[in-house]
Order: sequence, then C-alpha cells, then structure tokens
Amino acid sequence: QLVLAQAMLASSDGKPSPEAAAALRRAIALDPKNLAARFILGRTQMLAGDRAGGLGLWRSMLADLASGDPRRGELEGEIARIGAGGPIDAPPTPSTPVPSTDGPQMAEAGGADPSAFIRGMVARQAASLAAHPDDAEGWARLIRSYGVLHDAAAQADALAKARRQFVGKPLALKLIEDEAKAHPA
Repeated sequence: QLVLAQAMLASSDGKPSPEAAAALRRAIALDPKNLAARFILGRTQMLAGDRAGGLGLWRSMLADLASGDPRRGELEGEIARIGAGGPIDAPPTPSTPVPSTDGPQMAEAGGADPSAFIRGMVARQAASLAAHPDDAEGWARLIRSYGVLHDAAAQADALAKARRQFVGKPLALKLIEDEAKAHPA
C-alpha cells in the first residue's frame, strides 16, 4: 500500500489525492507502526489543508521512536518548523523517498537508504509470491511496484512469471497486463 500511495503521489507530482491518502491509511491499518506511511500521510494531510491533523500524526510517531533514535531529532525539527508556519514540502515519491523513517525494517533493507527500504519491501512482496504464486492481485501489485521503481528488467521477469502462472485464466491475466500497461518501467 505504501508503494501504491507513493506511485499515486508520483503520478500527481506529489499533490495529495484522496486515493493516495486511502492507500496510506490501508498501509497503516495493516501495520500501525509503519513510520514511512505515517510520515507521508501526515505530510499529505498538511498539504491538503489539515496542518493540525498532519502534525498530530507526526507527534504520535515520536512515541514510537526511542529517545536516542537519530530520526527523532529530524522529526522534532520538522514538527517545530511546520508548526511555526514553515512551508510544507511535497510528500516523498519513489524519486524523493522518505527520509530514514523505518528502523529495523530499514536496516534490514540496506541501512539508511530509503530507496533500499522500498526495494526491500518489493523484494518481500516477490518472495511472498514465490511461495504463494496463485495471487493475481499480488502479481499486479508487484508489476506496478517495479514500474514505479523504473526497474524494467525485474518488471519484465515478473510479468513473464505471472503470464506462465495464469495461462488459461484470462481475468487474472487481464488484471496483470493492465497493471503492466498502466505502469511501464
């Protein structure tokens, strides 16, 4: 859901949309501690005119960060700056990802590099499909994710695997092919 929201924001030049906010809320519903989704949703809310709501969401994130966590200072600085009336930057998209917002998951995905975190999420999605390949919607999401990441080789490989998996299942194939056409790498 986070990658989907970032894709929506990227396709709208970072302008908030109800669909992107809904995808972020779904990501948070699936994982209430998802700092990346909460961070982006907070900024999206502020850009949509709900500065207090967005700042409130960011303040709630502080409770989930250890006192010595270096991201805490970054977030406190942003809250102070925006709370004092400072400008609100566009939410991160895959080309301008979230600043280091997901501790252990971020570390697993390659340290402080947010794009590594996103790629790690996509890799977990691909691994899940390797274990459970009958998920047409999952294949469509994976193909969309590779498109958002502009990874043409991985997208082509996933598309080929999905086509083999769903041969003789035209509805599943249509869903997958539509995503490939809508989100070319």
